[in-house]
Amino acid sequence: MINGWDRGDRGPLPLRSSALPTGEKGGQQRLVAMPLPRSCARRDNDSQPTGSRTAVAAARDNRSHPNNSASRSASLSSPATALSSSSSFVGARRSTSVGGGSSLAGLCRCYAPRAGGPPSLSVRLESASRDRRHGRQSEESRLLNAYYRGTSPAGSSPEDWEDRSGRTSRTGVEPVPAEVILLTGESGCGMTALADFLADHVEDDGGTTLRGKFDRCRRRKPRGRSDCGGSGDEDQDFHAAPGGDGDDGCTTKTGSSSTSGAPFSAISAAFEGFCRRETATEEGRKRFRAALEPEGRVLADVVPCLGPTFLEGRELMMRRSSFKSLSSLSKGTGCPSNSELCSRSRRLCRAFRRLVKVVARAEADRRDDPDAVLLLLDDIQWADSSTLDLICSLASSPGSPLFLVLTLREDEQGDDVRQDLTEALRRLEEGECGAHFTHVKVPTLGRAGLTEFVAEALQMRPPAIVRSLSNLIHDRAGGNMFFATQYMLSLHDGGFLYFDEDAWRWRWDVEGINSSEISCGSIVELMIGKIRRLSPVLQQTLKIAAFIGSAVIDEVALQAVLSQTCSDFDAIMFSESQEEECVTLNVASALKAVFASGLLINSMNSSADTSLSSLEKEEGTPKYRFAHDRIQQAAEILVPRSERAAFHLEIGRILVRSLTSAELEERSFLVADQMNCGAGLVSDRDERAEIADLNLAAGERAMASSAFPSAASYLNAGIDLLDKEHWRGPYYDICLALRNSAAECEVAAGNFDAAQVHINAIMCHSSSFRDELRAHELLVSSLGSRGKLQEAIGTGLDVLRRLGVKFPPLSSRFLSSHVAADLVKTKRILRSCGGGKNSALMRLPLMSDPDKLAAMRVLDHLGFFAYLGNRELAPLIYSRIVQMSVRHGICNASSTAFAAYGMILGCVLGQYAEMQRLGELALALTAKCEARECLPRVHATVYMLINPWTSNVRNSLGPLREGYRIGMEVGDVDNALLNAQGVINLAFHGGIVLPQLLMDARSFSEQMAFYKQETHLTNTLLLYQTVMNFMGYSRDPLILTGKIIDEKEIMKDANDNKNDVVRSIIYVMKLILSYHFNNYEVAAKMAVKSRVANMSLGHYGGQVVQRFYDGLSALSVRGVSLKQRRRSLSIALRSLKQMKKFARRCEDNCCHKVLFLKAELAAFRGRKSDAAEYYVRAIGRAGESGFIHEQALACERAGLYMLSHGEQVLASEHIKQARELYFQWGARAKVDQLDRRFSALHQTKPP
Repeated sequence: MINGWDRGDRGPLPLRSSALPTGEKGGQQRLVAMPLPRSCARRDNDSQPTGSRTAVAAARDNRSHPNNSASRSASLSSPATALSSSSSFVGARRSTSVGGGSSLAGLCRCYAPRAGGPPSLSVRLESASRDRRHGRQSEESRLLNAYYRGTSPAGSSPEDWEDRSGRTSRTGVEPVPAEVILLTGESGCGMTALADFLADHVEDDGGTTLRGKFDRCRRRKPRGRSDCGGSGDEDQDFHAAPGGDGDDGCTTKTGSSSTSGAPFSAISAAFEGFCRRETATEEGRKRFRAALEPEGRVLADVVPCLGPTFLEGRELMMRRSSFKSLSSLSKGTGCPSNSELCSRSRRLCRAFRRLVKVVARAEADRRDDPDAVLLLLDDIQWADSSTLDLICSLASSPGSPLFLVLTLREDEQGDDVRQDLTEALRRLEEGECGAHFTHVKVPTLGRAGLTEFVAEALQMRPPAIVRSLSNLIHDRAGGNMFFATQYMLSLHDGGFLYFDEDAWRWRWDVEGINSSEISCGSIVELMIGKIRRLSPVLQQTLKIAAFIGSAVIDEVALQAVLSQTCSDFDAIMFSESQEEECVTLNVASALKAVFASGLLINSMNSSADTSLSSLEKEEGTPKYRFAHDRIQQAAEILVPRSERAAFHLEIGRILVRSLTSAELEERSFLVADQMNCGAGLVSDRDERAEIADLNLAAGERAMASSAFPSAASYLNAGIDLLDKEHWRGPYYDICLALRNSAAECEVAAGNFDAAQVHINAIMCHSSSFRDELRAHELLVSSLGSRGKLQEAIGTGLDVLRRLGVKFPPLSSRFLSSHVAADLVKTKRILRSCGGGKNSALMRLPLMSDPDKLAAMRVLDHLGFFAYLGNRELAPLIYSRIVQMSVRHGICNASSTAFAAYGMILGCVLGQYAEMQRLGELALALTAKCEARECLPRVHATVYMLINPWTSNVRNSLGPLREGYRIGMEVGDVDNALLNAQGVINLAFHGGIVLPQLLMDARSFSEQMAFYKQETHLTNTLLLYQTVMNFMGYSRDPLILTGKIIDEKEIMKDANDNKNDVVRSIIYVMKLILSYHFNNYEVAAKMAVKSRVANMSLGHYGGQVVQRFYDGLSALSVRGVSLKQRRRSLSIALRSLKQMKKFARRCEDNCCHKVLFLKAELAAFRGRKSDAAEYYVRAIGRAGESGFIHEQALACERAGLYMLSHGEQVLASEHIKQARELYFQWGARAKVDQLDRRFSALHQTKPP
């Protein structure tokens, strides 16, 4: 505070005339720079600051790209130009350089005297540290480069990065990628201050800054029994690598790299203030719901203030009470599928992406140019794994100008470098997330920079005056800003640095400093000395607050512990002489007293003023936090290392005893952390089970937030506290729930081997089969998702048998007869329900029997796996679901089963009208039950397997994309990606241009790989490689081997797992490639293999496409023997007959195929005129239906036929047309083949 004004961060400086003393000699009249109030300097949205707006505009309009030194110099000197025209002159920004004739600060040696007394050193130090001109020009320039790039149109060059104050619109321009800025350096070097510099630019241009900080104390690992003792240097870990993992001596027994702590804590803190402010009114809540639904519901688990916005009263109450330790799921009432578990994180990431857009006001105000959003996350070295994944997801979302600024303390990572952090930073740096990445290494200040800092802090010019002091500080504290600041405060407290009010300047005692005991060999030692000068009660307050740990001190928890200080901490905290000083203390009074000492700051106020009067000026209750993490570490060190585990444990016990149920639930992570750090000291079995119960509550709460690594850490910590005896006692339910939840977490993270360990434990110790159901369902789902189809089917059938649903042996030679009999039985049961009409089936009741519901869930999983790995079993499974739905009521599995049963009737029995009716019934049941979560499965069945038989395959692409989108939103990743696979499959067979198909295949396959959906991934990669072959990205277009897959490896896996679908796709793709590239002998061989593999396939590609190319390839190999010709003719006629049958149901998909086959048959029989006519008709009809690839093939075959009969002109026209069509389709490899083979037929090439 200077002359009553708060300088703030960006305060413009008006010039005033004042009598000032210069140096040690007297005063003379100087022009003095005095700051305006913050309210005058800052903008509120689009309003203008008070004062001279003209000068501000002039200064900002002259700001240009930092690399343009000439224009930058002009902008720095521009304020001086305005001096003569404005008495209330507004000075340059903080980013201006210090020194030189153009620097206004250089005109004076000391600021004006303060009427209220001498200046506060702490305020001046904070102001100087935030004035980032001292040796930071290079770093500031790189930050501005990133800022201008992120707020300029995509593709623009640095020369085009003009003044962004005008906010050039990016409407119609490609979205700008996010900017990720990583600031690294040692603790206290000024990384956050540099981030504040960038925040000023964002806010000056109307943007928003969100701030979050990761908590070091929440990175503690659970302590095992053998880790509770202390040996060696008690404080060595704090001095060597303060803040690193295990700095409190705790190690985990599970060996997990994921540590405990509240997940997403920094992200939650960053968005909490904005969301609370924007949803304070009903209008704001409506705007949020419109912009974020349906994903907004998952945000309520991470940003609690959004709960009332997205959750109704009853649901909100249920959500708040849903983290009880004994979950209902432990009773076997259901298990989320592997896809549902994996997709929770994805949904959360998508929701936060949209929330960023809301912050940028892109959706709320529908502005053409959304405001920039700066998300500052401090101390990323302590981030949990889930937050790191979320950061990478936000970085990969272009659109709104997002600046992710991350600070990382290189000296606080410890010896155990975290793999998840290293991997996340690698993805960001190498551009895998699609964001621009800037790494700024922030060094400590040199002597010159530190001298400037000291001169600025003491308001003394020129800097040479303070060189004797700054050199002393540099020798003791180095160039670290925080260390230097604390050292100067210590000198001031010791009387070695003082303010001379007579001379109105600062003075210092060099000899006294050199001979003093004040040392800065370690900043932690310096802080320890400062803390020890407090009263014992205040020391105790700081110790407890440090061990509780939080970005903002939890006053409720602190009060609970302080209220029992005397009775519970005497042995640890106080000697007998100190006990009389220990009194029950109000936490607000204690924190207020510590705040006055400068060890705490008010997080509600960015001012450095630590006077008690500053608290009175603030509105609302102050929120305290440690002024720096080093102070928190120093407070922790005051507790001997050997006693820290007991200290944590006692804090946890007090919290459990003292907090209400609601308070305890809200602090489930905190309480579990405290108990885990001291759990090794607990030998009582009952208390160990209670601690395990606390870990279960914390783990399930983390699961609800999609923070599976953090959840697994808590759950494994709870498991480690229990033994076999607990399974046989009153804690059986806790053991069961811990194992079930831990298995789900491991599956969600893709750690299937670890999940199997938990599942095996459940099978070994459970008391009933019903208690095993949750684990069985998870096992079946995870096996199928990993491509182990036969194992998944066998496991599922065994579970069904134990539930009373029996199936014939898979090896039975009478399986086909069982299927036929069951289909007849199902048809009879359907007729018994209102004649099987849709209206009657829509009135069926809901299923309520828990065993039947469990059986339906298992059958639902097995139906899809059987479709992929055992085609004869699939009809039997779906028949059973339909039968159970009619007899016992409908459930979520019923909709898909009706659609699948209809597909069987159509593709197997030829009852296509019945198939279409049941598909419509499935969609109607989904709508009636409002089962949005079932829609992805139903869409995949109806639009992949039913609709292509009755309408153009292109008509299914939109609904399949919708199924993919909804599946990702509701958490059904498995079926969402099945819809995505259907998009690729039908788009390829429907003639969608290959470049577009290539992008979709790449995007979908990357997601499938990320979610470890091996089944979908393999099927999609085969089409992906086929597209690559057509486009010329493979050495041999006939072999499905390239950068994407290796055909031999895929085939080997398919044979090992008896995967009919994969084998079928390989044969059909090779058949198509061989025929298009004129290798008819290979095509004939693939036709024979695909004919066998596709006997049980019912989808469009397995029936229509295969039979079409089967017929074509049979007619292309014309053997010399009459027997071979007859065999080829027989195959072709059979294909033509089947194709005519298909065409009667959907002309768009099959009419041109019928004409094409007729043309080839006429050519085979030597009927030239008929062949020519059918070729022309096939070419025209294929074009009308949009099958450009088959239109091109018909042109090529017509040209070859005409060429064989000497019709050079007609042949040339057809070949040229084929080339043009292949070119339009994107099949560059085929175009090149035509150019090489028929170069003599065409003189010019299409562009």
